[in-house]
Amino acid sequence: EFGPDGFLYVSLGDGVTQGDPGCDAMNPTNLLGKIMRLDVDATAGGEGYPAAAGNPDGAKQYHVGLRNPWRISFDPCEGTLYIGDVGQNAIEEVSVAEPGDGPLNFGWPVKEGTANYGTFCPFPMGSLTDPIAQYDHAQTLLCGADTGSITGGYVYRGFNVPGLRGWYVYGDYCSGDLYRLRYHD
Repeated sequence: EFGPDGFLYVSLGDGVTQGDPGCDAMNPTNLLGKIMRLDVDATAGGEGYPAAAGNPDGAKQYHVGLRNPWRISFDPCEGTLYIGDVGQNAIEEVSVAEPGDGPLNFGWPVKEGTANYGTFCPFPMGSLTDPIAQYDHAQTLLCGADTGSITGGYVYRGFNVPGLRGWYVYGDYCSGDLYRLRYHD
């Protein structure tokens, strides 16, 4: 997804199936569980496009602490980045990064949503950013109480459905349900 700053944002999951025991989502030496911010106007080298100006320590990683960011999108009017992050065992979440926030840590695998997940991470974490919305797997009964899978969506800015204008619309793969939320500060 291209951001309002002209850079390419690429999301990657943590790469494991259960709990990220190696804390890859916060490990600064790999790209797992992160959102990269890349400069595609620069010349690509042996490792692809370089990090965008302003990334921490010149690394490709920008946002960290994500389990499986399944679809990211920018609000075309306000520039807010919306992240649908698939949970591990209990909680699906929607997180945001506002323009000007800089790099954020969304807490996985120390936290799942706003709940303590309990993994110890030996890496510097700084402050952790909570999701703006979450739902637990008990709400996705079609798939069973232990499953759920958010599919991130988009902020609707069209004119054909005035009642949805400005709402973030997303869904859940397991239940087939669609949700909407409006984010204010």
